Amino acid sequence: MSKPSNAKISNSSESRLEIWLKKLPQNPLPINKAIARDVLKLLGDDSCDSPTLAKSIQKDPLLCLKLYHCTEKKLTGKQGDIQHLVHLIGLIGLDKIKQVITNSRKIAMPPDGFKEILSASLFAAHLASTLLNKKHNATSDRFFLPTLFFNSPLWLMWIAAPKTMSQGQTLASKKQQSYIALSVKKLGFKLPDLIEQSENFILLPTLTLDALAINPTKNVHFWAKAHHLSDEKLAHWFAQDKTARNVFYSIPSGIYLINQYVISVYLDWNGKHIQRYGRLLCRHLGIDEEELNNSVLDLAINTPLPSLFQGLLAPVNRVKGLHKDPSCPINPNLDARKIQPDMINAWREKISQSNNVDTALEITLNALTHGVGVEHCVIMEVDEHDIHTQTCYGFNDNPDIKNFHSDWHTEKNLFQQMIQKPCCISVSSNDLPKATAKMPKQFTQHCEIKPCGLLSIFHQKKPKALIYCDHNQWDNDKHHHFKAVGKALAQTLEHLK
Repeated sequence: MSKPSNAKISNSSESRLEIWLKKLPQNPLPINKAIARDVLKLLGDDSCDSPTLAKSIQKDPLLCLKLYHCTEKKLTGKQGDIQHLVHLIGLIGLDKIKQVITNSRKIAMPPDGFKEILSASLFAAHLASTLLNKKHNATSDRFFLPTLFFNSPLWLMWIAAPKTMSQGQTLASKKQQSYIALSVKKLGFKLPDLIEQSENFILLPTLTLDALAINPTKNVHFWAKAHHLSDEKLAHWFAQDKTARNVFYSIPSGIYLINQYVISVYLDWNGKHIQRYGRLLCRHLGIDEEELNNSVLDLAINTPLPSLFQGLLAPVNRVKGLHKDPSCPINPNLDARKIQPDMINAWREKISQSNNVDTALEITLNALTHGVGVEHCVIMEVDEHDIHTQTCYGFNDNPDIKNFHSDWHTEKNLFQQMIQKPCCISVSSNDLPKATAKMPKQFTQHCEIKPCGLLSIFHQKKPKALIYCDHNQWDNDKHHHFKAVGKALAQTLEHLK
């Protein structure tokens, strides 16, 4: 049987690409349900200012892009030059923002792969705000939106064909990033060929479009030299070729490298892409590998993210490598399911630096979700009247858990018993029926109790907090670190007035 000619393969690839280019703009952007609710609440508050509103809006990349599209007619002749999110808010006005949110389709829980890309996009934007601002001495947050929107073609692909995108991820071998396998085996064309045509199907800032136009498959020699040359030879090359120097150190190249580095952190199985883009990014920024790693880790720990992107989707867990496939760890001596003690220690140290009780409780929630990787967490405050929810994770659409309270004076249950003295309980699958029966009915009616840990915290010899965390695979390792985080909180509260 004769093999298909290269011309036929090329025509087939171009045909499939054309279908996608027509398909992508036809699907309206959905927005996150919980964040939309928070933004509407702020819009109804007369005391809310633009920076506060911007902090809430920027938690949803899709909402940011949808609002940016409202500026199309207002930016005629300005080439899409939005300086930052506060600028965008002022440009379109509060009434327009409210209208967009009200009329948009809401989603509570996108597919895991889609959440992965959205989380990576948000982390890359925060990273650019730190690293590119420092490199270019920028006083405003002008790189956040252009960097955030870099992966928007992938967002549109997830919206248009979620099944295809999910299948593409499962095709990835342990030597590839998911989207490399996707483009080769599922789409029928090279993904960069679609991405470099982004301006044909989506309105984006000029900086973003310039970054997306960087197609390394068509300029392999340039990027290979930038990666492999020694520092001395690289400096000599750039001294001889000013055009190459300007391209490599340009803002679009910085946006491109930061996003490729973060995507590698999220999706790279063996570290090959992380190493490559990390080296290129260090050279672009003029910093060494240690400074980059410290900046990335610090930002991963401290970046505030919506609950949708916490737990195993949190940047800190990806940076530390907890996203590896548990059945195929890279190092046979390292079980990827185990929690990294150094990360837990970093969170415990952060708890100890809290200057008030509320801050300590909030950081504890982050430590349990980002560090221990629990699926659900409820931190309940204990006062002289009752036990009530102070903060929680994993219950986006469950107002009953957020509003939970139990009168510990009159109701006799497990929670009431635990606030008599400091204690820590681990509930296995076998213990679930017995433990569930002892918990307050108002709690168990709205929370599907799984294998879990329960911990009571005291402050000045009085009960201050009760913590519930669960996970389908609650084991001794998880309970040990859960208890360690609780101990750090208890010790911190002892030193607070």
